[in-house]
Amino acid sequence: MEALLSWGTSLWVLAPDWVLAAGEKATNLVVVADTRRLSGIMKYFANLYNTNTLLFAIWAVVLTALWGRGSWGPSWTSSWPGPDWT
Repeated sequence: MEALLSWGTSLWVLAPDWVLAAGEKATNLVVVADTRRLSGIMKYFANLYNTNTLLFAIWAVVLTALWGRGSWGPSWTSSWPGPDWT
């Protein structure tokens, strides 16, 4: 009985390698922004995303905080009362 249990356990552990691994392991996927049709500030942020992820993340945090505070962005962001949940 113990041999059957160990055989079943090893089959359960190794089955994904046998069943799901049809080919070679995949390499790392590289995600980049396509900048061919961009210009101005959009091209700046796309190039920043591609080259300096840390600075892009800092910009994202700063701009999101300013937008949420209502001190920057469309005028309706500071006057909109939010969703009516009642």
